[in-house]
Parts: sequence; C-alpha cells; structure tokens
Amino acid sequence: MMRLEPPKKFSFRPEEWPEWATEFKRFRTAGKLHLEDGAIQRDTLIYCMGPESEKIFTTLSFDGEGEEDTDFDCLMEKLTNYFIPKRNIIYEISKFQERKQKDAETIEEFYRSLKDLVRHCNYKDEEDSIIRDRFVVGLIDQKLKEKLQ
Repeated sequence: MMRLEPPKKFSFRPEEWPEWATEFKRFRTAGKLHLEDGAIQRDTLIYCMGPESEKIFTTLSFDGEGEEDTDFDCLMEKLTNYFIPKRNIIYEISKFQERKQKDAETIEEFYRSLKDLVRHCNYKDEEDSIIRDRFVVGLIDQKLKEKLQ
C-alpha cells in the first residue's frame, strides 16, 4: 500500500476551513483511516490540523444525545460550526443587494463578487436570475446597463 502524505497544517483562517476539511476527508478515505477506531481518527485529525487545534478541541462541547468526540462526523460538524458560524441571512442579503460595481473594478470582478456574495443568501434555485438583476442594476456603465435591460 502506498504511503500518503497528510494535508498541510491548517492555517486556522475560517475561509480556508471548507477546503482543508475536504482535503482531510479525502486523506482519511484514501489512507483507510476511516476504518480505524474513532479515537485514532480524532487524534489524527487534531495532529494534522496543527498545535492550535488542541486549544480549540478542548472548547468543543459534546453534550448532545449520541454526541461523542470520537465520532468523526460529529467532530467535523463541531469544527465546521466553530470556524464557520451560522450566518445572518438578512445581513448577507443586504450586503448582496447593496453591492454595486466599484470604480476600478472590471465587469468580471464585479460578477465574481456577486457570485460569491449570493452563496450566503439562501436563494437556491433563483440565484442565477437574482445575480443577473443585481449585476445589471449595479453596473457603472450606463450604456451597457441600458443595453442589458
């Protein structure tokens, strides 16, 4: 069996958690770590994250029914909630709705920014049309805005 390198240490920047967590899950499966005892999985995760993870781990609460720190999925959910707290949807929608193209911003940068902002608004199936509307309304170029309306 080939030896896999664990993921690089986690930066502890919340915006990087989803990507790092996905990388660790792939490492866990590919390395057959998921077949090991829950305590080994937990300790490997904490070790791979880096020294700061010990402090965070001790703050996590496993008081709910069936919650154990050796349950990998439960631990990952707790860590996700720690790094990415629940968002205030009204605030996120407001941020999206107020977004306009900035003076030095290209159309592509503006569009990508809208795509990023809308992810947190919980619009689901309506995202494309809502982005389209916000894009047109928020454009600086009046001629282009009129052409697109």
